[in-house]
Amino acid sequence: RSQLVDIKASRALAVLQRLLRNQNIPRSGDEDTRNTDMAYCKSLVINACGFVSLTSQVQQAEAYQIALEIMNGLIDDGSALSLSYGWFLQLCVRFNNIPISERIEQVEIFFRDCCRKGMVNGFVWDQFAAVASHDLLQSIVRESSHDDFAEINSYLDLPKSWRCNASTRNRLREFF
Repeated sequence: RSQLVDIKASRALAVLQRLLRNQNIPRSGDEDTRNTDMAYCKSLVINACGFVSLTSQVQQAEAYQIALEIMNGLIDDGSALSLSYGWFLQLCVRFNNIPISERIEQVEIFFRDCCRKGMVNGFVWDQFAAVASHDLLQSIVRESSHDDFAEINSYLDLPKSWRCNASTRNRLREFF
């Protein structure tokens, strides 16, 4: 079983690469739907990367690099979903073999991008809160002109602009 989990990330990446090679094949449906489907597939690879062996430093490092590359690509082309952010943040919570300074740097960059795009949902917030320090949480929340960090008990207490485009489970069902 452990061996299957360890190759999950590389198999998911191979499937994604096949999808990308075949991306130009004409399909039915509009371009926005195809882009969302592709972003979802890429996000699934990030999720797969998050479940490699927690005891193997080498496998964690490889999976982290794959997830980081995919996440940067999603952000660069503007197609990151709430799930993309949440699954990457979840990976950062789980991977204690990756130096905390490296994880926190990426967490801050991606969470700020997520906030700017209005993609924060409950899953994203829970993962961010699990990996970020109290000081980082306070800093980002205060920058939003939110007066009191103590008032934030859930993602619903965050500025509406941070969550206005976020996918919830119910909205995701509409897409997939």
